[in-house]
Amino acid sequence: MPFTVQLPPSRQIFVYCYTNSTTQQRLTLSRPGVADTVFTGSGQDNMAMSPASVNFVTPVNSPSATVKIEAMVNGAWQESTEDGAKVEITNVGLALVSSTEVVDAHWNDAVAFFMWYP
Repeated sequence: MPFTVQLPPSRQIFVYCYTNSTTQQRLTLSRPGVADTVFTGSGQDNMAMSPASVNFVTPVNSPSATVKIEAMVNGAWQESTEDGAKVEITNVGLALVSSTEVVDAHWNDAVAFFMWYP
């Protein structure tokens, strides 16, 4: 099931996505009123997905993003299980969404990092 990240309003958000799976991964980033951004890739050791990064400014209202992660299993896209967390410290905010697919049940198959400065 897709995971929704609540983001701060009116902030520049930087998004970086990585994969730790030989299985092809597809991460769809959805935001209200904006076309989806789709990241794809495969590989071990935190391989950057394509595109390497995106950035955007959150709106005053509805500052959220939804992440849906899928893995190519037996020639078809199968939705992974996503989970995430958010933390803000003095100088930076960070949200992380990670996933596991049915192939190996590791929680690092595809990972999205959201970063902003308060």
